[in-house]
Amino acid sequence: MRQSKYFQERNRINAWFNRPKYRIWKYLLFADAAALILLLLATAVWIDSLSWQAVMIMRGCAGILGIVLVVLAAIYYYLVYRDYIRHRFGGR
Repeated sequence: MRQSKYFQERNRINAWFNRPKYRIWKYLLFADAAALILLLLATAVWIDSLSWQAVMIMRGCAGILGIVLVVLAAIYYYLVYRDYIRHRFGGR
């Protein structure tokens, strides 16, 4: 069965996301997301045994990690799509 142009284009873009050049960005995103989830889980598990100052600090750090996650994802997507568009439409 023949794929539509939309699916072909999506597969080409996904191939760009898997290039080794962008692997470090993907790992940074995964590490940041894992740290964020662990920090939120630790806050939820030990909320009764921690002081309210410690809980507020942990929640603040989780908020900062969330902002960093969004910024890293934006940079990652920008770099991949910039190079993809340059490769696809440039040089003609």
